[in-house]
Amino acid sequence: MRYIINLWLACLALLLCVACNDGEVERNAYNTLLIAGHTYDATMSATADAYGRGIISAEQYDRAKAVARIYYGAYQTARIALEEYVAADVHSDSDRERLMSTLTALALRLAELTEYARQIGVGVHNVREVDNG
Repeated sequence: MRYIINLWLACLALLLCVACNDGEVERNAYNTLLIAGHTYDATMSATADAYGRGIISAEQYDRAKAVARIYYGAYQTARIALEEYVAADVHSDSDRERLMSTLTALALRLAELTEYARQIGVGVHNVREVDNG
């Protein structure tokens, strides 16, 4: 259930970006990457800590790292898409859609990672709040 809620919130945030002007799209994309990075760091730190304390097995830790690698690929794809979007002089609807689709994929992969961490009993704490203003 939490996965569905997380997914819905991520999709809602991304849909709000579609109606934004170019500057807002760029700022929201940067913030999305920033928050996703902090969430990834907190999740993997908590997972490593749980493994070190014997709370999760080596198999569970290896699975978490495999899910994290998939997320990391999506993160890098979104980062490159944002870099290309910023570098373009003119932004078409297809440019914006491409950026939004990579951010959506990023959000989905991050939701998979955090959901797996929750499934194996890893609590994620200390994710910093980011000021979007």
